[in-house]
Amino acid sequence: VFPDAELREQIRDGSVATELLRPVDLHSLWMARTLASKLAPTALRCAPVIVVATLFAGMHLPPDIPSFLAWLLTTIGALVLISAFIVLMILTQFWTVAGDGLSRAVPGIAAATSGQLVPLGLLPENIREVFEWLPFSGMVDKPYAFWVGTRPVSDLPFVLGHQLLWTALII
Repeated sequence: VFPDAELREQIRDGSVATELLRPVDLHSLWMARTLASKLAPTALRCAPVIVVATLFAGMHLPPDIPSFLAWLLTTIGALVLISAFIVLMILTQFWTVAGDGLSRAVPGIAAATSGQLVPLGLLPENIREVFEWLPFSGMVDKPYAFWVGTRPVSDLPFVLGHQLLWTALII
């Protein structure tokens, strides 16, 4: 969850004023830019890694097609949620003297509470329940749970609702 360095620099040096004069919705532009910057590298790396890991490292594919489709939908939801969160981090830099503190602290918090470091299912139940309500669980743990089959497909509406709610609140 790292903000775009170029946008951070534009805010820091004031050249964002030129962007503000253009007849374009900057939030939508930055959201699209962030989506593209996250989607392109991931898409280019994802397929080869899955193929190699499946063939040589014993990685298992989702248990069935509904689980795969649930993973795909929640991964798209995660991409949009991550992008919205990154744009929010960029916007906070308008009101801070130096946005570096937030840009350095939030990725660590997000990694710890999203299931990226330790799957949320392995945490004590009271901590897991709190982390599952935060937006970060919709970025990593929930899509991953559909991939490995630990979350039933019947949870898909709840997970998509969670991602959509947090995305709407953040935007």
